[in-house]
Amino acid sequence: MHLRFSSVLLLLACHHKPVVSAPPAAAAPTACPTPTTDPPMCTDPLLGASRERPLEWGRAGAGSTVWWGRLACADGSEPHGVTRGSIGLAPVPSTSPASENGLMLDVLDRWSIPCRTGEVTLYTNLYRCGEVCVPPTLRVLPHALDVTFQAGLDAAKAGDVAGALARGEELIVLGPEYEWSWAMRAVLPFHAGDPAAALRAMDDVIARWPTPRRRLNRVHVLVGLGRGGEARAALATFAATNTDASLATEILCTQAEIAPDPATSATLAAESCAAGFEACCPPNEVYRELGP
Repeated sequence: MHLRFSSVLLLLACHHKPVVSAPPAAAAPTACPTPTTDPPMCTDPLLGASRERPLEWGRAGAGSTVWWGRLACADGSEPHGVTRGSIGLAPVPSTSPASENGLMLDVLDRWSIPCRTGEVTLYTNLYRCGEVCVPPTLRVLPHALDVTFQAGLDAAKAGDVAGALARGEELIVLGPEYEWSWAMRAVLPFHAGDPAAALRAMDDVIARWPTPRRRLNRVHVLVGLGRGGEARAALATFAATNTDASLATEILCTQAEIAPDPATSATLAAESCAAGFEACCPPNEVYRELGP
């Protein structure tokens, strides 16, 4: 039977895809951080904790080019459901240089970052580049991890399975304290066409971070292996015990992938897509044979 197999686990690779200080007295930077920046920890642990003293990361630091998707919780775990929204003008004008286009604005964003130890709230000024640092409540994944992971993807694309697996092992050497490193170690063999190795690596992730997302990722790997019966049983158990409401639409999509009949599959996929889970929307549907 042809059933949907969404590329949810593969999209995980894109997910890996980020607290105020008085205006800096020292010489201010002349430009925002580049994509290769590995920011230090803030010398002031309260930086970014209030509207009056926001972090001044600039658009590069807070946008998609540098730290967005590279933020980790203080314990190395991966936050999920990060939200960011504008909250208006900063109550204290900044004296730092503009981050881009010479716009001397002081508009703040409020970040809500859910971690296992509690939610972290940050205030950032996207239009200024002041002290570029990370508060002790968060971490930023080292850029070397991005480089190594991309090398693994390139190896997988070239059909070099051994090379892809080797880059995965490098990830946990470079960043053993990060959940992301271990998760991407499982994603690389999946891309390289070795789902059995992916399943072993995913079990290693869950042994260290038994989070709802990783348990659901394991179901995705079972689907990739064509082990339909195991995937259905594991998903049913997971759905009954899941504590992460943000995974609801992804659960629907996964149920669509392994539903026993096409009509149910189509209905669940449509519900997931309508709820905003793009991996279940055409043309993101992928069909494959799934075992019993």
